[in-house]
Amino acid sequence: MINRCKLTVFFDQQFYQGVFERWSTDGYQVARVAFGTQNPSEPQIRLLIQDRWSTLQWTTASAVAQQQLVREYRRAARQCRQHHVRFKPTRAMQMLKLEHQRNLVMKKRQQRRARHDHAQLIRAKRLAKHRAQHRGH
Repeated sequence: MINRCKLTVFFDQQFYQGVFERWSTDGYQVARVAFGTQNPSEPQIRLLIQDRWSTLQWTTASAVAQQQLVREYRRAARQCRQHHVRFKPTRAMQMLKLEHQRNLVMKKRQQRRARHDHAQLIRAKRLAKHRAQHRGH
């Protein structure tokens, strides 16, 4: 059951991005959507919610790890003080970053497993060829 939902639209260098945030009994989840180069109108947003709400890729429901975020926040705040800019990372940005890091770890595991399986397949083919050549005639 969803208790609260929020959409934030912002311009990110070349495209308009939308960040959906939802709070439910399961926890806090975030999904990101790219709108394109034009600022999305209200009917476009409604259409997006009606058509693509069920297909949005939400992050896993969890509470944000406070200790890690405090360190990252301090580093970002220090860099902003050096550049005289105020920066406050949102919880959605933090969740997206954590989800991205999890996905990178999973991708590395899958690639390692695929390399290992491929190497075993090559070895098996080479061994089968070797056995076929030496049948004992």
